[in-house]
Amino acid sequence: MLLITGVLALFVAFSVSAFCCWWIVQHKRDYWLDQPNDRSLHTVPVPRLGGVGIWSGVVVGGIIGVQGFSPLINIYCLVSVMLLLLVAFIDDWKTLSSTVRLSVQILAAILAVFSSELYISWDIASWIWPWVWIFVFVWGINLYNFMDGMDGFAALMAAIGFSALAFLGCMQDQVSFLFFNGLIVAGSAGFLCFNFPPARIFMGDSGSTILGFAMVLMSVIGLKEDIYPIWVPLVIFSPFWVDATVTLVKRLYRHERIWQPHRQHYYQRWVLAGYSHRQVTIAYGLVMLLCSASVIAWQAMGSGYNGYVLPLVWVLFYAIVLVCSERLLKGRQR
Repeated sequence: MLLITGVLALFVAFSVSAFCCWWIVQHKRDYWLDQPNDRSLHTVPVPRLGGVGIWSGVVVGGIIGVQGFSPLINIYCLVSVMLLLLVAFIDDWKTLSSTVRLSVQILAAILAVFSSELYISWDIASWIWPWVWIFVFVWGINLYNFMDGMDGFAALMAAIGFSALAFLGCMQDQVSFLFFNGLIVAGSAGFLCFNFPPARIFMGDSGSTILGFAMVLMSVIGLKEDIYPIWVPLVIFSPFWVDATVTLVKRLYRHERIWQPHRQHYYQRWVLAGYSHRQVTIAYGLVMLLCSASVIAWQAMGSGYNGYVLPLVWVLFYAIVLVCSERLLKGRQR
């Protein structure tokens, strides 16, 4: 019975998400269109309320299936999500200042971390770890927002990344962890039907910021439930955070204003170099599939395998890829 309820909930989450996105695409309004500018990769106005579809699907599916599964988050985490959604909706409607957005993000992170002790602490300087995890939450929120700039990209990363987390939960018989990650996958997949290149809808801040929060939230819950060690979600979502972090460090080094929109992420530069949205999105998706498959294979080998070799292999892989990317991109720009 629990299996039937879970499958039904996931199907409903996908269906509601897809229907909401279809409705938004069919009923375009000027005030929810993302107008192209000199920093955009798209050339025509596109609706940007896909986040409404994603989270409508997650909520409706969750209502159907939540009675059969243990809750993983408390009321404070839900308040954090509502705060982020409210600010994201306002920002999608009328652009807010970076100070306002960052302040609300920090508040949401504080509520999530201190209310639920959603952090891992070590004996050395134990007082600092909650603040470290607050930083991780804020960075995760902005990370997803930074990387939501290409057709199908952020949604495909969500579908693959949360699927990997769900699969790891299944391997550890953590059915609630499996279910809640599955809801996010289903909602993202419904949106992806209309966002895969060429995109007919964007997720907007209401989608990207909450996906970033959910990425950190579910990753940390997996750590607290002892489903995997700390490096596992880092490897799974590495195509996202490596691109964003390296780009941020480079912009800081050049003394640029990091809060301003730009087109300097590697995925943006590949598109500007002549590759299509579809080609770049699929390439990143394949890398993320490899990341997820390697982690799942490590999990299947059991605790006797020295898993810390795996993240070192991926560090070497990204070092080589980044160096080669710089050379190839500079060559194509000549």
